[in-house]
Amino acid sequence: MLIQYNIYDYNTGNVNLTELTVIDNLTTVESHIPITFQSGQNFTGNAKYTITRSDYDNGSVTNLATALGFFDNTQYTTTNNIAITAICQNPALNLTKIPNLSTYTNGQAVTYTYKVTNIRNVTLSSVRDNDITIGQPIILGTTTLAPGANTTGTYTYMTTQTGYDNGSVVDNALAIGTFYCKLVNSTASATVTTANQNSALNLTTVNISAPITATNDTFRAHISYFSDSIIV
Repeated sequence: MLIQYNIYDYNTGNVNLTELTVIDNLTTVESHIPITFQSGQNFTGNAKYTITRSDYDNGSVTNLATALGFFDNTQYTTTNNIAITAICQNPALNLTKIPNLSTYTNGQAVTYTYKVTNIRNVTLSSVRDNDITIGQPIILGTTTLAPGANTTGTYTYMTTQTGYDNGSVVDNALAIGTFYCKLVNSTASATVTTANQNSALNLTTVNISAPITATNDTFRAHISYFSDSIIV
Protein backbone atom coordinates (compact mmCIF):
# COMPACT_ATOMS: atom_id res chain seq x y z
CA MET A 1 0.00 0.00 0.00
CA LEU A 2 1.33 3.46 -0.97
CA ILE A 3 0.96 6.36 1.47
CA GLN A 4 1.43 9.96 0.40
CA TYR A 5 2.32 12.63 2.93
CA ASN A 6 1.96 16.39 2.60
CA ILE A 7 4.42 18.25 4.78
CA TYR A 8 3.63 21.88 5.58
CA ASP A 9 6.38 24.17 6.83
CA TYR A 10 5.71 27.54 8.45
CA ASN A 11 8.12 30.17 9.69
CA THR A 12 6.25 31.29 12.79
CA GLY A 13 9.10 33.40 14.11
CA ASN A 14 9.93 37.04 13.42
CA VAL A 15 13.26 36.51 11.69
CA ASN A 16 14.29 34.94 8.42
CA LEU A 17 15.87 31.48 8.35
CA THR A 18 18.47 30.13 5.95
CA GLU A 19 19.92 26.74 5.00
CA LEU A 20 16.52 25.16 5.46
CA THR A 21 16.32 21.35 5.33
CA VAL A 22 13.31 19.02 5.57
CA ILE A 23 13.89 15.34 6.25
CA ASP A 24 11.64 12.32 6.82
CA ASN A 25 12.49 9.15 8.77
CA LEU A 26 10.86 6.92 6.16
CA THR A 27 11.44 8.50 2.77
CA THR A 28 12.72 11.46 0.79
CA VAL A 29 10.84 14.76 0.88
CA GLU A 30 10.26 16.47 -2.46
CA SER A 31 9.85 20.21 -2.16
CA HIS A 32 11.02 23.55 -3.46
CA ILE A 33 12.77 24.90 -0.40
CA PRO A 34 13.30 28.66 -0.47
CA ILE A 35 16.85 29.90 -0.09
CA THR A 36 15.64 32.31 2.57
CA PHE A 37 12.65 31.25 4.64
CA GLN A 38 11.12 34.56 5.52
CA SER A 39 9.11 35.28 8.63
CA GLY A 40 5.45 34.30 8.09
CA GLN A 41 6.28 32.36 4.92
CA ASN A 42 5.22 28.75 4.32
CA PHE A 43 5.82 26.03 1.76
CA THR A 44 4.70 22.43 1.17
CA GLY A 45 6.69 19.26 0.67
CA ASN A 46 5.54 15.84 -0.50
CA ALA A 47 6.67 12.35 0.42
CA LYS A 48 5.60 8.85 -0.57
CA TYR A 49 6.09 5.65 1.36
CA THR A 50 5.09 2.06 0.61
CA ILE A 51 3.89 0.06 3.61
CA THR A 52 5.96 -3.10 4.13
CA ARG A 53 4.97 -6.51 5.45
CA SER A 54 6.89 -5.75 8.63
CA ASP A 55 4.95 -2.48 9.10
CA TYR A 56 1.65 -4.30 8.78
CA ASP A 57 2.67 -7.07 11.15
CA ASN A 58 3.85 -4.50 13.69
CA GLY A 59 0.39 -2.92 13.66
CA SER A 60 1.36 0.61 12.70
CA VAL A 61 3.90 2.82 10.95
CA THR A 62 5.08 6.14 12.36
CA ASN A 63 6.25 8.94 10.12
CA LEU A 64 8.54 11.58 11.61
CA ALA A 65 9.27 14.79 9.67
CA THR A 66 11.91 17.27 10.75
CA ALA A 67 12.60 20.82 9.55
CA LEU A 68 15.90 22.56 10.28
CA GLY A 69 16.95 26.14 9.66
CA PHE A 70 19.62 28.62 10.78
CA PHE A 71 19.53 32.13 12.12
CA ASP A 72 22.76 33.86 13.05
CA ASN A 73 24.67 30.54 13.01
CA THR A 74 22.18 28.93 15.42
CA GLN A 75 20.18 25.92 14.30
CA TYR A 76 16.46 25.77 14.96
CA THR A 77 14.57 22.50 14.68
CA THR A 78 10.95 21.43 14.68
CA THR A 79 9.46 17.93 14.33
CA ASN A 80 6.09 16.41 13.70
CA ASN A 81 5.01 12.77 13.64
CA ILE A 82 1.94 10.84 12.65
CA ALA A 83 1.11 7.15 13.11
CA ILE A 84 -0.97 5.08 10.74
CA THR A 85 -2.53 2.00 12.31
CA ALA A 86 -2.98 -1.33 10.57
CA ILE A 87 -6.50 -2.77 10.37
CA CYS A 88 -7.98 -6.21 9.64
CA GLN A 89 -5.08 -8.15 11.11
CA ASN A 90 -6.49 -11.66 11.28
CA PRO A 91 -4.01 -14.48 12.02
CA ALA A 92 -4.99 -18.08 11.23
CA LEU A 93 -3.43 -21.30 10.02
CA ASN A 94 -4.59 -24.60 8.56
CA LEU A 95 -3.25 -28.10 9.16
CA THR A 96 -3.67 -31.07 6.84
CA LYS A 97 -2.49 -34.59 7.57
CA ILE A 98 -2.24 -37.20 4.83
CA PRO A 99 -1.17 -40.86 5.30
CA ASN A 100 0.66 -42.66 2.50
CA LEU A 101 -1.74 -45.60 2.85
CA SER A 102 -5.51 -45.87 3.04
CA THR A 103 -5.42 -49.45 4.32
CA TYR A 104 -2.77 -51.46 6.07
CA THR A 105 -1.96 -54.97 7.23
CA ASN A 106 -0.73 -55.94 10.67
CA GLY A 107 2.73 -54.59 11.48
CA GLN A 108 2.90 -52.34 8.41
CA ALA A 109 4.41 -48.84 8.69
CA VAL A 110 2.30 -45.77 7.88
CA THR A 111 3.95 -42.45 6.98
CA TYR A 112 1.99 -39.26 7.66
CA THR A 113 2.70 -35.96 5.90
CA TYR A 114 1.77 -32.83 7.87
CA LYS A 115 1.26 -29.51 6.05
CA VAL A 116 0.82 -26.23 7.96
CA THR A 117 -0.36 -23.22 5.92
CA ASN A 118 -0.70 -19.56 6.91
CA ILE A 119 -4.13 -18.78 5.46
CA ARG A 120 -4.47 -15.16 6.55
CA ASN A 121 -2.75 -11.79 6.20
CA VAL A 122 -0.09 -11.53 8.92
CA THR A 123 3.17 -13.36 9.53
CA LEU A 124 3.10 -16.22 12.04
CA SER A 125 6.06 -17.20 14.21
CA SER A 126 6.84 -20.13 16.53
CA VAL A 127 4.90 -22.43 14.20
CA ARG A 128 4.92 -26.00 15.49
CA ASP A 129 3.04 -29.27 15.05
CA ASN A 130 2.43 -32.10 17.48
CA ASP A 131 0.90 -35.51 16.82
CA ILE A 132 -1.49 -35.93 19.72
CA THR A 133 -2.22 -39.62 19.21
CA ILE A 134 1.39 -40.68 18.88
CA GLY A 135 2.62 -38.10 21.38
CA GLN A 136 5.34 -36.95 19.02
CA PRO A 137 6.43 -33.41 18.02
CA ILE A 138 6.75 -33.13 14.23
CA ILE A 139 9.85 -31.48 12.78
CA LEU A 140 8.76 -28.80 10.28
CA GLY A 141 10.78 -27.10 7.57
CA THR A 142 10.42 -23.65 9.17
CA THR A 143 8.86 -22.01 12.21
CA THR A 144 7.96 -18.69 10.53
CA LEU A 145 5.25 -18.41 7.89
CA ALA A 146 4.44 -15.35 5.80
CA PRO A 147 0.85 -15.00 4.55
CA GLY A 148 0.10 -17.81 2.08
CA ALA A 149 3.28 -19.74 2.90
CA ASN A 150 3.36 -23.33 4.15
CA THR A 151 5.74 -25.82 5.69
CA THR A 152 5.68 -29.63 5.93
CA GLY A 153 6.94 -32.48 8.06
CA THR A 154 6.64 -36.27 8.11
CA TYR A 155 6.50 -39.05 10.67
CA THR A 156 6.43 -42.83 10.24
CA TYR A 157 4.27 -44.86 12.61
CA MET A 158 4.53 -48.62 13.07
CA THR A 159 1.08 -50.13 13.48
CA THR A 160 0.29 -52.41 16.41
CA GLN A 161 -1.75 -55.55 16.93
CA THR A 162 -4.24 -53.60 19.03
CA GLY A 163 -4.87 -51.10 16.25
CA TYR A 164 -5.18 -53.91 13.73
CA ASP A 165 -7.71 -55.73 15.93
CA ASN A 166 -9.72 -52.51 16.30
CA GLY A 167 -10.13 -52.27 12.52
CA SER A 168 -8.47 -48.87 11.99
CA VAL A 169 -5.98 -46.32 13.28
CA VAL A 170 -7.33 -42.81 13.89
CA ASP A 171 -4.55 -40.28 14.34
CA ASN A 172 -4.94 -36.64 15.45
CA ALA A 173 -2.51 -33.72 15.20
CA LEU A 174 -2.45 -30.09 16.39
CA ALA A 175 -0.60 -27.15 14.80
CA ILE A 176 0.02 -23.88 16.65
CA GLY A 177 1.34 -20.49 15.53
CA THR A 178 1.89 -17.12 17.19
CA PHE A 179 1.15 -13.57 16.10
CA TYR A 180 2.69 -11.43 18.82
CA CYS A 181 0.86 -12.58 21.96
CA LYS A 182 -2.01 -14.24 20.14
CA LEU A 183 -2.02 -18.00 19.62
CA VAL A 184 -3.81 -19.62 16.70
CA ASN A 185 -4.22 -23.34 16.08
CA SER A 186 -5.64 -25.94 13.73
CA THR A 187 -6.32 -29.67 14.10
CA ALA A 188 -6.33 -32.50 11.60
CA SER A 189 -7.28 -36.17 11.71
CA ALA A 190 -6.43 -39.13 9.47
CA THR A 191 -7.89 -42.65 9.47
CA VAL A 192 -6.19 -45.73 8.05
CA THR A 193 -8.31 -48.88 7.84
CA THR A 194 -7.05 -52.40 8.40
CA ALA A 195 -7.07 -54.89 5.55
CA ASN A 196 -7.07 -58.69 5.31
CA GLN A 197 -8.51 -59.32 8.76
CA ASN A 198 -9.21 -63.06 8.78
CA SER A 199 -10.33 -64.72 12.00
CA ALA A 200 -9.94 -68.54 12.23
CA LEU A 201 -9.68 -71.25 14.89
CA ASN A 202 -8.27 -74.78 14.67
CA LEU A 203 -9.19 -77.62 17.08
CA THR A 204 -7.41 -81.00 17.27
CA THR A 205 -9.07 -83.98 19.03
CA VAL A 206 -7.42 -87.19 20.30
CA ASN A 207 -9.37 -90.53 20.42
CA ILE A 208 -8.93 -92.11 23.89
CA SER A 209 -11.65 -94.80 23.57
CA ALA A 210 -9.48 -97.44 21.87
CA PRO A 211 -9.27 -100.78 23.82
CA ILE A 212 -6.16 -101.51 25.84
CA THR A 213 -4.36 -104.75 25.10
CA ALA A 214 -1.70 -106.04 27.41
CA THR A 215 -0.20 -109.31 28.63
CA ASN A 216 -1.18 -110.68 32.01
CA ASP A 217 2.19 -109.67 33.51
CA THR A 218 1.87 -106.12 32.20
CA PHE A 219 -1.69 -105.83 33.50
CA ARG A 220 -0.73 -107.19 36.89
CA ALA A 221 2.10 -104.73 37.12
CA HIS A 222 -0.23 -101.92 36.20
CA ILE A 223 -2.78 -102.85 38.85
CA SER A 224 -0.12 -103.38 41.47
CA TYR A 225 1.19 -99.86 40.83
CA PHE A 226 -2.04 -98.42 42.13
CA SER A 227 -2.72 -100.83 45.04
CA ASP A 228 -0.55 -103.46 46.66
CA SER A 229 -3.66 -105.18 48.06
CA ILE A 230 -5.04 -106.27 44.73
CA ILE A 231 -3.97 -109.71 43.55
CA VAL A 232 -4.76 -111.10 40.14
